[in-house]
Amino acid sequence: MQCTTKAKRRQVGKKTRREQYRQAQKAVEKMARRYEISGYDKVAKVMRQCGQVITGGRCEDCGELGSVRMSYTCKQRLCPICMMRRSRVVAAQGLQAMAWMRENVDKPYSMHMVTLTQQNVCKGELGGEVNALLNDLHRMRLLSAVRRGVIGSARTIEVTCNPKQREGLVWHPHVHLIILLSGYPELAMADWWRRMWYGLRGLQDRQRLEDTQVEVHELTDDGAVYEVSKYVAKLTELLNGLTDEEAAPFVKELDQAIRGRYLNVWTGEWRRARRELNLKEPEKMRSDELDEVEEVCPECGGRLVDALMRWNGMEYVPMKGGAAK
Repeated sequence: MQCTTKAKRRQVGKKTRREQYRQAQKAVEKMARRYEISGYDKVAKVMRQCGQVITGGRCEDCGELGSVRMSYTCKQRLCPICMMRRSRVVAAQGLQAMAWMRENVDKPYSMHMVTLTQQNVCKGELGGEVNALLNDLHRMRLLSAVRRGVIGSARTIEVTCNPKQREGLVWHPHVHLIILLSGYPELAMADWWRRMWYGLRGLQDRQRLEDTQVEVHELTDDGAVYEVSKYVAKLTELLNGLTDEEAAPFVKELDQAIRGRYLNVWTGEWRRARRELNLKEPEKMRSDELDEVEEVCPECGGRLVDALMRWNGMEYVPMKGGAAK
C-alpha cells in the first residue's frame, strides 16, 4: 500500500511522527549543552543517550515511524523526550481515572479546576518559592472545609519563565488542581479560594497580592485533565531566543528548584482510582509501558512492523538494512 494523496494532504500543516522525533532530539542536544555549561556533565551525558536506540513500529510502505515500543529513557525532568512521553502518559492515566470515578464513586460530586499562580518571582528565588508553595498546599489540605468537602484531587506544578522580563522577575510558578467537590458549595466559589490562599500565603504587601492570581471554574468535560498533565516547564522559553550561556543559569535554577519534589500528587478518590486501575507513576514505568502500541501507520494506514532503529544525527534509521525512506 502506498501513501495516498489524502494521507499526504493530512501531513500538510502538521508535523509527521518522524519530524516530531527529529525536533525532540535537537531539543535534547540543546538542553544537554546547557546542562554542561551549568556543571552537570553526568546529567548531560545520560540525556544525550535518551532515545538513541529504539524499538518501534515502522511502516512497510512509507517508512514513517509509529509508536516507540521500547527505548532507553534518561528520566531527567527537563529532558524534552522524557517530558513529552511523561505528559502523554499522565494525561491518558487521568482520563482512565476520571472514567473509573464516574462509575464507582458513590457520593454525588462536581469537578472544578483551581489554578493558583504566583507571578514575578525573582531570579535566584525560585527554589524558595516552590518550597513555600508546597508547604502552603500541605497546610491547605489540612483545613477542615477542604478535608470534608474535597473527596479527591489531582495536582501538578508548572513553572513558566520569561528570561527577558523587567528587573529579573522571570519565574511564574502555577498550581493546577482538579478537585472532586461533594457538599460545601462555598468551595466552588473563587472568593473562598482567594481568601483562603491569601491567608495561607500571608499576603499583605499590595504588590504580592497583585502577583498572586486565583481562578476557579466548574468542569463540564474531561479536557481539563491535560492541565494537570502539562510539562513542568515550557521548554521553548528556555531553549529558544537565548544563547547556551544565557540560558544555562535558568536551566540550573529550575533543575535545582524541582529536583526531588513531588510535582504530581493525587488524593482521595483519585488516588483510589489509580490504585484500583494499577496505574504506575511514569518515573516507575518501564520504557515499553510508556506508549500505546499502534498496529497501523498514523500517516498512510500501512502495516507497522517492529524495527530496531538508531539515531544517526538526522533521523532514526534501521540498525540493519538500508536507511529509512
